[in-house]
Amino acid sequence: KPILSWVLFIPSLWVGYSTWGYVLLEPVKTPKHIYQQAASYFEENAQVALVDFSEQFLLFSDYRMTHFGYHAEHDAQLKAAWLWIEEGPSRYIIVSTDVITACFDPKAAIELGYAHRSDWVALSKQARLPSCLPNVEPAQRFQHRPQ
Repeated sequence: KPILSWVLFIPSLWVGYSTWGYVLLEPVKTPKHIYQQAASYFEENAQVALVDFSEQFLLFSDYRMTHFGYHAEHDAQLKAAWLWIEEGPSRYIIVSTDVITACFDPKAAIELGYAHRSDWVALSKQARLPSCLPNVEPAQRFQHRPQ
């Protein structure tokens, strides 16, 4: 009888986890809600840059994206983003609150939500401070256009 209980329990647990577990974890494991929140702030033709992000942020994006490499140092990515945001209108940077440095004013950040074990914010040109990490070389830029 105990073996029969386990034979019934384990498949039931697996089916429950693989359906409801994934549904419940989706807001934490994917950036969908981050982009939904961003859509309420960003213009339709907005350009977005990502700093220190997971690849899923590119996969779920409907925006034309710029990023500064997965393995570049945080400071180099922020310096590149700081330079990039000044180059045109309707530009925003999506970044984790963990890596905002002396380049941007955290008080001017737009809260977007929690995903991938971090709180995410959007930074506009208004959050840009007058100077940024003068001794840091900016990271290389990469472009991504949604399909």
